Amino acid sequence: IYITSTEPHQLALSPVEGTSVEFQVGGEHPLSIYVTRRQKERGGSITQSERYPTLTAKTLKTKQFKDISILHPLPRVDELSPEVDEDPRSLYFKQAALGIPIRMALLWHVLGCDGEALETGALTGPREAQELAYSKPGFDCLNPTCVTNQERRFARPRFEIVRDLDYKLRCLYCDHETDAAFAGNTESRFYYPSQLLDRFLPPVRPEHVRFFGSSDDAETAGFKRASEKWGSYQPKEDGDGRHWIDLVSGVTR
Repeated sequence: IYITSTEPHQLALSPVEGTSVEFQVGGEHPLSIYVTRRQKERGGSITQSERYPTLTAKTLKTKQFKDISILHPLPRVDELSPEVDEDPRSLYFKQAALGIPIRMALLWHVLGCDGEALETGALTGPREAQELAYSKPGFDCLNPTCVTNQERRFARPRFEIVRDLDYKLRCLYCDHETDAAFAGNTESRFYYPSQLLDRFLPPVRPEHVRFFGSSDDAETAGFKRASEKWGSYQPKEDGDGRHWIDLVSGVTR
């Protein structure tokens, strides 16, 4: 149970669980009682001798609690009696209702968002791709906590194509990079190691390229392997240093 602190020190806000606290409130100091539940998932079962403190209507009948406010983040277990719900001093339902917009406002502030970001629509979806954008079906972000995996109904996977030693797709939501081991041509319906995109002249147009994480993914999508020998591809040393992504995006590295 957190109570209004009387000194600027964190320990004044959180008495040790299991100890009794005497509320000493002066007439000029308003009091708030903030109750939280025991984190059962972080410990074992509670024995009778270790009973968690419970705030009841009887507790609140004393004169010193006349002008208090009662808070709780919800959900509760048994530390806050339901009989307190109708008490006008209980603000925890209102607290829970306001929790979402308050968190949104805090995130907005922490992320440095302002009116300009709102007007440009920068917060309505993924960020803009700095490289070549890619949003075709059949390729998912491998970050299990990415919003595209947690909220697929609202966030369609979108990537930017990047190249280091190999081609990768960088998620425009979480920046996780996933290897794009194979590429397929939607016109020929053949697939091959993605490095081979650098060897084709004229280069394959971006709208005809599909990336896959494995050969099984490519074949499931209806593509055929172009050649077994292409798996041992070695880059030419006499090239001009430009890759497929340079040619199709007009960038010289």
